[in-house]
Amino acid sequence: LDGSGNLFAADIVNGVLREVTYPVSSSINFNDVIIGTTSPVKQQAFANIGNASLSLTTPFTTTDSHYAASTDPSVTTCGSSLAPGGACAIGYTFTPTVFGPLNAQSGVPSSSYNSPQTVFFSAFGLNTQVLPYTLTPETEVYGQPFTETAVIHLIYPDLTPTGTMAYTIAGETPCSITGIFTATVDCAASESGIGIGAYSVLFTYTSGDQSYYSTTDTTTLTITPGSLSVSPANVTKPYGAPIPALPATISGAVNGDIFLPTETTTATAASSVGAYPITATLTGVSRASLNNYNVTYNTGTLTVKPIPLTVTVGSVSRIYGAANPTFSSTITGAINGDTFTVTYSTAATAASPAGTYPITATVTGPQTGNYIVTVVPGTLTIAPMPLTVTVASATRPYGAANPTFSSTITGAINGDT
Repeated sequence: LDGSGNLFAADIVNGVLREVTYPVSSSINFNDVIIGTTSPVKQQAFANIGNASLSLTTPFTTTDSHYAASTDPSVTTCGSSLAPGGACAIGYTFTPTVFGPLNAQSGVPSSSYNSPQTVFFSAFGLNTQVLPYTLTPETEVYGQPFTETAVIHLIYPDLTPTGTMAYTIAGETPCSITGIFTATVDCAASESGIGIGAYSVLFTYTSGDQSYYSTTDTTTLTITPGSLSVSPANVTKPYGAPIPALPATISGAVNGDIFLPTETTTATAASSVGAYPITATLTGVSRASLNNYNVTYNTGTLTVKPIPLTVTVGSVSRIYGAANPTFSSTITGAINGDTFTVTYSTAATAASPAGTYPITATVTGPQTGNYIVTVVPGTLTIAPMPLTVTVASATRPYGAANPTFSSTITGAINGDT
């Protein structure tokens, strides 16, 4: 109320200061309220900006009992008077008992010339609602977390559902969520712990308010196979040795599933040098089932490596001019009854001078590739043979010159002169 007798009211709902002229009114919309429940308090504010005290008539009343002015001093701060420059508020609530719209008003008598100031009410009483939602069929990769989803279709946006949503599969509840639900509600579920297949999921909504009924429903969960792989390790062995242990690595097992690998190879202890595949099969332990997996069977390699074979050529001797003798050797390192053909060679011939000559060897045979062959050369020693020079005796007269001497050579060969 100013010095000219003009009354102003602060419209908190709309955030403005209004000059009160006759008739003076404002409005409060409580929107949708469930029958039997009480709406949140909404306040109407009043301000006296004049220089005289304003008298208010209490208690504050309404034209319909479904609307009430609160007597709680924390929300209704207006009393029987309002000092110059003062402000106060009246808190109102709506408690419907019937379905449908309901309008009313509250007159606030005062000593102002344009009393009473009128507050108009509007609201809609609603029955408790069935939660409008759609359940999305979900898919779980065996043993992996997944998401259960409910899409909320709010008909009355101011009636936001609260409570708990839970999903139960085969007697277990891998997912529940509690809170305020709007739009899409994603519930992060741990793995279900059951095998592949299609399952019915029990959806339970336990309402946390009076706006919506609790309800149950069903949706589906399809569990698809997980990925499992077995990878035999690459191993080596020497030719002729027994097959070593064949380890394998299993990847992708979940839910505590245990699988035992069985590894096999086409190689045997007698297999020749080369690469041989290692394959594996899996056997589940306890409840573990290969049906819950797409199994990748990788292949390892067993590599058979050659072993040492030593050919030691024997040393021999002959005399100059004689034919080379028969050469021989000693073989060490051969296994599995393997036999070889040894071919010898030397630079010496029957005409070679006396001296030493190396004897080398070449080793052939079907199993040669299984060995790293080392040839230890032998030595052919050519000894000199006897050569006899017999000088012939000669005579001459005294005083004569010496005659020509001569001799006879025996033992020379190869045309040697």
